[in-house]
Amino acid sequence: MDSIRTNLLNTLMEQSDVDLKHMAMKEEFDFYHLVSTGDREGLEKRGFSLMDEGLGKLSPDPARNLLYHFIVSISLITRVCIERGMASETAYTLSDLYIQQVDLLQTPGEINLLHRKMVYDYLERMQKLKRSGVFSRHVKRAMEYINDHLHEAVSANDIADKLGMNKSYLCSLFKKETGFTIGTYIEARKNEMAMDYLVNTNISLIDIANSLGYSSYSYFVQIFKKHTGITPSAYRKKMYNVAFA
Repeated sequence: MDSIRTNLLNTLMEQSDVDLKHMAMKEEFDFYHLVSTGDREGLEKRGFSLMDEGLGKLSPDPARNLLYHFIVSISLITRVCIERGMASETAYTLSDLYIQQVDLLQTPGEINLLHRKMVYDYLERMQKLKRSGVFSRHVKRAMEYINDHLHEAVSANDIADKLGMNKSYLCSLFKKETGFTIGTYIEARKNEMAMDYLVNTNISLIDIANSLGYSSYSYFVQIFKKHTGITPSAYRKKMYNVAFA
């Protein structure tokens, strides 16, 4: 006897008896659409919680049940956000980090709160991406390549070769649509990542420079100062003082 088939039939019968149904597919897709389009107002109006009815029973243990639903939720959010332009390496790494966090939690309430934080994290990142403008397919692919290779030395030549495009045409198109040269955009994105490291980690300045693919520490300082007006060490000190003022 096929145990899965038997359990399926028995469970369907039980759910029918108590009129228990899973969330409609459209409702579920609406939720992921709101997150991936950065629609905070729509999401708050709709409401969401891992404790909502209709999510299905994946485990008899309440905390483990929510843990499984959390993993399903973040897996789908990650993929729909990538489809809408989030850098895949950022999306997948963010997913890994949240799953590592949720694995340490013990109660349904804690898991539900982390799920809410996670949803808004992805949503706000998609809002930022949306504000950056609407670009052609070639420019979007170039941006995605840059975002996925921020920890390497990246050049316009690398991107053009990867996309199978003429470098001059790609550079011209990129500048026309974004207002930046590819080189300046790469510097700006690396700078954003460096600022994140400086504020949220204790990683040394030299290690940050190496991690972001700079040829030397002095060049990292030069580029950082060019975009922010201050050195990395001064920026870290300034933000530390602001945080504890």
